[in-house]
Amino acid sequence: MVKCDVIQDLLPLYIDNVASEGSREAIDEHLKSCPVCQEVLQNMQSVSDPARINVDKAEIGAFRKMKSKLRRKSVVMILAAVFATTIFCYGAAVVPFSIPYDAEKISAKLAYDEVIDIYYDGSYAGVDARADGDTLYIGYYGTVWSQIITPSERLQFSIGSNIAVDYGRSSTIIQLSEQIDKVYYVNYRQLRSDGSGVADEIEDAILIWERVK
Repeated sequence: MVKCDVIQDLLPLYIDNVASEGSREAIDEHLKSCPVCQEVLQNMQSVSDPARINVDKAEIGAFRKMKSKLRRKSVVMILAAVFATTIFCYGAAVVPFSIPYDAEKISAKLAYDEVIDIYYDGSYAGVDARADGDTLYIGYYGTVWSQIITPSERLQFSIGSNIAVDYGRSSTIIQLSEQIDKVYYVNYRQLRSDGSGVADEIEDAILIWERVK
């Protein structure tokens, strides 16, 4: 009697119909009485079944499509996160904050042409100013971005007879109706944007220049 391992070695040829006539007869005879080899044959036929192969290909194709969709979704999510982070960082970089008074950085003097020059030794984004009669209130403000850029020279804010101009970052121009005799440094957020006066709103103002009479 032919052993099972010999029959099982011949089963692939048997399935593909390339086994010799004698081998096929021996296999058929063996399969009639051997349930083990019958099961092996059924498993081999199941694997080699074209319909089964097509099902496997369909499953693989579906899996690949799903994987491709997930990959695209991941890329979109990453790009969206990068974009949102960029917008947030940019917004944080340009949001102004008040620069506190620093006697080592801020100085003032009366020039020979009667112009009051306010100097700032550092970097800032802009300066706001409001006049109230003969008094001028100024406040410097900065941003994260402005702190990164170091100026190559001292930045100057000049107060003339009828106008005050920032020659530094913001090119602020303030029209004056009176000669300025006092200059105070304040938190720039306390300055009123309508220019109608600030005396009632200013707190903790620091006198940085006063005209000698």
